[in-house]
Amino acid sequence: MSGVDFSGAVSRAAGLVIRAETRSGPRRDDSGLSVLWKGYFAEREALAGRLGLGVTSEDSELFAGAFRKWGVALQAHVYGEFAGVVFDAKTQTALLTHDALGVGRLFYEDGGDRGDPSRLAFASRLIDLLDAGNTAELDAEYFADYLARGYVVSERTPFPAIKRLLPGASLLWSARGVRLIQSWKLASTRRIRYENPKRYQEEFNSLLDSAVRSTTATCGNTWVALSGGLDSSAVACVAARQQVRGLAGLSLTYPSHPSADEQPWMRATVEHCGIPWHPIDVESVLPFTRLPEEFLAEPSPALLHGELLRTEAQLLAEHGVTLLLTGDGGDAILATNPGTSPTHLADGFFSGRPAGAVKAMNAWRQRSEEPRSWSYWTLRTLVRPAIQHALGWQIRPQPRIAMPPWMDGGYISRMRLGTRGRARLAPRCELPSQQVIADTLWSVALSAGRGRTHHAGFAIRYPLLHRPLVEFLFGAPWEEKLHPRCDRYLQRRAMKGVLPEAVRRRAHKAIGSYGYVEGLRRSPGWFEYLCEEPLLAELGVASAEQWRTAVRQASLGQTHGDRFFLTAAAIEGWLKTLKAWRGNMGWPNAGRGHAGRSMSAG
Repeated sequence: MSGVDFSGAVSRAAGLVIRAETRSGPRRDDSGLSVLWKGYFAEREALAGRLGLGVTSEDSELFAGAFRKWGVALQAHVYGEFAGVVFDAKTQTALLTHDALGVGRLFYEDGGDRGDPSRLAFASRLIDLLDAGNTAELDAEYFADYLARGYVVSERTPFPAIKRLLPGASLLWSARGVRLIQSWKLASTRRIRYENPKRYQEEFNSLLDSAVRSTTATCGNTWVALSGGLDSSAVACVAARQQVRGLAGLSLTYPSHPSADEQPWMRATVEHCGIPWHPIDVESVLPFTRLPEEFLAEPSPALLHGELLRTEAQLLAEHGVTLLLTGDGGDAILATNPGTSPTHLADGFFSGRPAGAVKAMNAWRQRSEEPRSWSYWTLRTLVRPAIQHALGWQIRPQPRIAMPPWMDGGYISRMRLGTRGRARLAPRCELPSQQVIADTLWSVALSAGRGRTHHAGFAIRYPLLHRPLVEFLFGAPWEEKLHPRCDRYLQRRAMKGVLPEAVRRRAHKAIGSYGYVEGLRRSPGWFEYLCEEPLLAELGVASAEQWRTAVRQASLGQTHGDRFFLTAAAIEGWLKTLKAWRGNMGWPNAGRGHAGRSMSAG
């Protein structure tokens, strides 16, 4: 990975100032540009050619060159996973930007909240912006969003004064203030139509090959987080064909819980690729095994997985691994979310072809293996997604999960938890099918890597979030991606001869909450940690007794909905680590707050 984490500020009085914690200063060129940079460029040689620079140019030079060529539209023209700041000393302006999908993180704090509207602080890690002042209040809306969805993908952070830069957005600073610029939109991606259907498969394979090649390491070894599903297996098989250095598979297995164990498909992939395999038995790294030992800037399920993350980092370090590839993002772009429900059939209502939508639905019904009535398919594929899209809701094939009984009724009502998670995530797309992809991709990209500590010793990359591949699959016809009798239709056809047949043809993937329940049952220390003076009560989420009941029931296997309990446990653990972190920094504890727009960070 090129570059390092950075943080600093720009102001009218001092110009660009870099925090002492930043391990290297900005790169400056003869034109007066200063560059802070972290990440990598995909299709690097092609970018260098477009900029008229040599292929051996440093990434900071390419970033500066891209700014000179495209200015604030830089993001739309550059591929990769990155975050960067360009400061122009001549014009006293700064551009804060990242890759268009937002995998490269960037956070900022407008100085206007502290009485200096001409100052803007920024950082590639949220934790580097935190101090006694901006952590004194917590944003209760953030925590309500987290509880309602299980993730937060808005500009909000736990701290009201600090915001995250969203996908497709860049921020331009000058002495006159800040301006957010939307320079890329997934919804603007062109539609793709080929006369020869085989060309879709060829293009998919070509782009996947380019995605893996762009994301592999130039030094150290590369492993793949191999789950046994089609996505991680596809990444592993393509990397093996490219003879990526030091390639091996890293997997979490459940040998004592067969219904959740993916070993047969994992083993088929590593044997097909001829690569080493390093399985980790989940019994040795169960959630709730290790209490939180480090403060993370945001709540994350990683707080519950301390032993797994420690074991994983140790294993990677022992084998000289600098890069871990994942299959994350596949569900967003390969027609598996929301399941195999053909919500794209409702597109006709928004493109002036309602009769065509009804005809297509009936054809799907006749070819489907699911023997359902005409009215069932009409409601599921036409009426429900059309209404949801028209109202600005996420398009969901199933009803929402009921609120758990341990959660405070007043909090549910006050924070509108029943409907809070309903709204679409990404900017509006023209068609329901496009919105499904955009919303899922938005949540995957913004959640990528959350909870990983900055000193893990390795980087994580996401080949399936390679933007040319994402845009191709977004624009390809739905009949090429989803079939009445086959999900991931394009991927399965394209991967013939690449994936082992047992993996390519598998229809389902194991799921379950065994690890969470069993881990909590075995960990009296975590039970006490979650239940002693619970800080969730200060947020108003649940009374102390309600929360203790929830933890007790979860340890016996009854969570009343895994998502709500696990997100609440992550918040409770995070609040306690925040309190300890503030104390270790020598900061005075703030007073107790309430569940209003913001609350004190006690």
